[in-house]
Amino acid sequence: MTSVSHRASAAVLIAAALLAPVWGQSAKGAREYDLKATFLFHFTHFVEWPPEAFAAAESPFRLCVLSPDPFGGSLKEAVADERVGARELEVRTVESASQAKGCQIVFVPDQRDSALVRELPGVRDGMVLTVGEREDFLDRGGMVRFELRGSRLRLQVSRRALGASQLQVSSKLLAVADME
Repeated sequence: MTSVSHRASAAVLIAAALLAPVWGQSAKGAREYDLKATFLFHFTHFVEWPPEAFAAAESPFRLCVLSPDPFGGSLKEAVADERVGARELEVRTVESASQAKGCQIVFVPDQRDSALVRELPGVRDGMVLTVGEREDFLDRGGMVRFELRGSRLRLQVSRRALGASQLQVSSKLLAVADME
């Protein structure tokens, strides 16, 4: 699949997921985290990281989840055998902010304090896409927040946090998000 058609299909998937209800599950149900896993993977197609975000040219792309990992196996399944450009895609569960060194995306689950976003290596340099769930996540410096509205999963994006970063976010992704 070409890069353009892959990005177009990812845009359709993101728009469909935003409009799709989280069928038959509780607010923390499996369907919700399957969708969130898919979003996290597709963020790799809609965000560009500067070369300095990687330790070396051959370094893998790291998608990290602060524990406790709410995804079960769905995140690893969503990214199985996938690449980000020429880079291998690696999923890691980390216990602390300091263990997230070298991660390009860090997911902060609802069970963790949003304030630790500022402690993540690379955040001050604007090299890490931070994604979380807590209501105060964007106010505490996070970039993207998953919000469950009724039975629909929505994205909220912090203009301030993205503007302070070195990441380039596609207008297609921003078009389907609520800007804060």
